[in-house]
Amino acid sequence: MPTARWRTLHEVTCVAMILDDGSEALAERYLAYEIVEAKKGLGQYQQCHTRLGYAPFAKRASARIEKDYAVAIRRYGKELGDDYGWVAAHLGNLKPNFSNIKDTAGREMMRSHYKMASHNVHASTKGIAYRLGSLDYRYAVIAGASNVGFVEPGQNLALSLLQITMRLLPTSWTLDKTAQLMALNKLHDRIPRTLMQAERAIARDEKKICKAATARHVKRSRAKR
Repeated sequence: MPTARWRTLHEVTCVAMILDDGSEALAERYLAYEIVEAKKGLGQYQQCHTRLGYAPFAKRASARIEKDYAVAIRRYGKELGDDYGWVAAHLGNLKPNFSNIKDTAGREMMRSHYKMASHNVHASTKGIAYRLGSLDYRYAVIAGASNVGFVEPGQNLALSLLQITMRLLPTSWTLDKTAQLMALNKLHDRIPRTLMQAERAIARDEKKICKAATARHVKRSRAKR
């Protein structure tokens, strides 16, 4: 699903931009946060393994996670143990969320697009009433894959790819880097128009197919009279 892929890449891009603009200390906290995720996963597993009929987590492995977690908290502070705790000190916010990360990365203007992508991958009522992959919005339920609805996620995906690729280029401004950025920008600028042309062509073909099918149905109905 293109919306889900863009949504994920958007999150990755925002985090990458924060890390790229931050210090080595921030990068260390980001890597250290892995043990926080492990600790949360351990707690969740301990709560549900009996009902699932699974064996409890190995005591030695559990003790190791608990020990590493305690070491990380002592080193980086108790805020590391909260959601997005790795970025708390950097933002000066003890309870950060992804919106804070997005805003700091300068991508707050994508909030509506991000929400639109969420509708199509979450169990919301809007996701029932509206599907990007439907040409006729009166029929939002789609059985299987769709070959439309790729314009918005496609152009947003291209933008996120451009942003994260720029972060991977050499930091020094050389002629090669300038040429690469110009080429990437030109390619990015062509993508929305090309996607729109493709979807319009599909819509025209769909209209012709529906019209022909209706004509055949009318012809068969008249023949039966």
